[in-house]
Order: sequence, then C-alpha cells, then structure tokens
Amino acid sequence: MPDLPATVYIYSLLLVINLSMAAFLLVVMVLGRFRAPTTSIKIFRLYFLVGCAGWITEGLRILGILKTYNQQIGIGYVLAGLLLLLAVAEGFINRASKLALVLLHCLAIYLLLDSEKLSLKLLVISVYALSVYGLISFLSLRRGMRSSNVGYLIIGFTSFAVFASAIYQLYAMVILGDAISAYTAVFMSSAIGFVLIGIGFLTSILTVEHQNLSALALNDPLTGLCNRRGLDRAIPSFLDAAMHEKQCISLITIDIDHFKRINDTYGHDEGDKVLKHVAASMKGFARSSDVLCRLGGEEFLLVLSNTRLDAAVAIAERCRKGVEALVFVCGGQPLSVTISLGVAAQCADLNFDRLLKEADAAMYQAKSEGRNRVVMRP
Repeated sequence: MPDLPATVYIYSLLLVINLSMAAFLLVVMVLGRFRAPTTSIKIFRLYFLVGCAGWITEGLRILGILKTYNQQIGIGYVLAGLLLLLAVAEGFINRASKLALVLLHCLAIYLLLDSEKLSLKLLVISVYALSVYGLISFLSLRRGMRSSNVGYLIIGFTSFAVFASAIYQLYAMVILGDAISAYTAVFMSSAIGFVLIGIGFLTSILTVEHQNLSALALNDPLTGLCNRRGLDRAIPSFLDAAMHEKQCISLITIDIDHFKRINDTYGHDEGDKVLKHVAASMKGFARSSDVLCRLGGEEFLLVLSNTRLDAAVAIAERCRKGVEALVFVCGGQPLSVTISLGVAAQCADLNFDRLLKEADAAMYQAKSEGRNRVVMRP
C-alpha cells in the first residue's frame, strides 16, 4: 500500500464526518415534513446542525483557510453537548434543572473564550466532557432501558466512551503534559462520538416506529384495549402461568345491548363515544394481571387470572351495574346503555377455546332472556 501523508487520512475522516452529519440532518428534516416532530427530535435537529457547522469549521481550520478560528476552539463542542444533553433529558428533568445546565454550559464557553493557550482550552474541554458526558450516558441508558429502545442505549454507551476518553485527556494533560495526545483524543472521540450518536438517533426513531406499528397491530385504536390479535399473543403465557400455579381462570364476555340501534339513530360517531366510555368503565374492574380486549364491534372479553366462578360472577355484576349507571348525551338527548354478560371458568385441564365458547353461550343466553343481566356456565 502507498505511504500516504497523515493529512490525507485527516481530510478523509473530516469528509466522512461531515457527510454523516449532513445525512443525519437530512433525515431529521424529512421527519419534520412527514409528521409533527417531538421536542427531542427538534433538539436533535439543532444538534446535527451545530455538528455540521462545527466540523466544517474545524476542517477549514486544519486546511489553514480559517486562521481566526483558534479563539473559538471547543465552543461548537460545548453547544453540541448541551443540545445532546437536553435531547436525552427531555421528560426526566424540570425547567429549573434545564436552566442550571444552560448556565453551566455558558460558564464552559466563557472559560474557553477566556483561555488563550490551546492547553488551557483542552483542559476545559476535558473537564467539561468528564462532567457532562457522564450525565448524558446515565440519562440515555436510563431512557433506553425504560422504553426498550436500543437507539438510546447506543447513545448511552457512546457517551460513556467519550466520558472515558476525557479521563485519558486529563491524564495526558496533567500527568504527561502532552497536549498533542490530549487533542488527538478529543478529536477522535468527538469524531467517532458524533457518528455513533447519529446512528443511535436513527435507531431510536426506527425502534419507536416499530413499537408504534406493533401497538397498532395488537391494540384497538378506538378503545386502547388489545384486539383479537393481541389476545392471541397474550393468552399462551397467561395459560402457562395459570397451569404452572394451578390456578383457575375465568372469562367474561360482554356485549352492548341494542348497539346497532344506537348507531342507526345517532350515528357512528356517537356509537364510538359509547364504545370508548363502556371500555373505560370496564377497565376500572380489571386488574393488572387480567386481560381486557375488544373482540370486535360491540363485543368485549375480560380474562380473569386466579379467579373462581363465583368471584368472576361478582365482577361481572359490578361491570353490569357500572355501565348501567353511565349516562350519555347523544344528539342532545340523554341515553342509558346496558350490557349482557356471560361467565365461564376452568380450574383444571385448561382449554381457552372451549372456555370462550362456554362464555359466549352464556352471554347469548343473557341476551335471549331479556338482556342487561349476567349468566354463568358452571
């Protein structure tokens, strides 16, 4: 291989970094066109914009085109760090904490402007990275674990690498007195950090979109309850746990009485309001260990864990009374709604399909016997 000058590698690295920053910025701008960007995405947009400006300026300085830039070395680094910190901290810190962080960064910028020697600037940058990127790493990893978002985990580990690099930078400056090694560490950690943080940001967007699509596939968009597909996903683990603990499970099938009449008389918009309020009422009777879903139309299903038949009947009766007590206003007129419920339970040889058929049969019996009642299948 030919022995290329070191400057060729530096220029190539700067080109890759700037193209990467431009690509990340383009993605953020496109996201803003197709949907309303969140606060964190708006901040990331500024982060990549500052990153592009900073690396272009650094490239011009290295090329010798911009000779007056030495006084401003590190300011873009600090501004980008502030924006990154605000982006990952969104929702975790209050306004007063944000103001304190802004003031801290203003102090860092003042110290950079006040320092004439490169060694002093590097010392400020190293102390800054040590204090700020440790916090960025903590907040990113915390957000990533809470939301199961791999993108924020990438940002967190990358920020930790910048934090670790700052330790070496201080060692090179204070112990070794080697400003060149310290500057090289700042340059390399910044370059790699910007690219990996951009990759982490894009990964976080893809993760959120995937989570949203999964939620749409498994949940009913109108009521927020799981749909039939979501029920099919939840039931196997639900049954496994019940069989392992030797527990009874109960099913309550629920159907809104005369719902077609409501749609025909008041319109589907009013019918949707009834569905949402009935679903919200039934949520109040479901425990965190239970599964409540909308099977379709006006039919719902409540799967009760560790619940015998008599307890399930009592819960069904409370659901019936709760819905009956609701008062709706449809077309300017007050409207009361009732539900018919079927209850079935199994304590051994659990078979969900058979149990659902029994609960359905009980619910249809309740409707045939006059509606607004609970019927159980022993």
